[in-house]
Amino acid sequence: MTRSRREQWEQRIRKWQRSGMDAASFAAREGLKPERLRWWRWHLGFGPRGKRSSAPPQFVELVLSGVAEEKSAAPEGSELELIIGKRRVVVRPGFDAQSLRQVLAVLEEE
Repeated sequence: MTRSRREQWEQRIRKWQRSGMDAASFAAREGLKPERLRWWRWHLGFGPRGKRSSAPPQFVELVLSGVAEEKSAAPEGSELELIIGKRRVVVRPGFDAQSLRQVLAVLEEE
């Protein structure tokens, strides 16, 4: 990601947060997708209230089910287990990307 792209999205997120609008309304006004707006908010470490999170997570444990420790890559068809704070999300092969985005957006707001 280029620095200018990151800065551009930081400005957009700050503008959205200052607007007081929900993601769908702001995105429609700006010609963006609400999911993309929420993803960038998460990616840049901004909380749902418009301020940078005081302590964005520095590490998220990723556990590959059924994979020997010595293997460096997950075999095709493996499921992923995401542990985010006290939450556990299992992502199985063939998952619906839109559903996963929605789940992560909800977890981000908590």
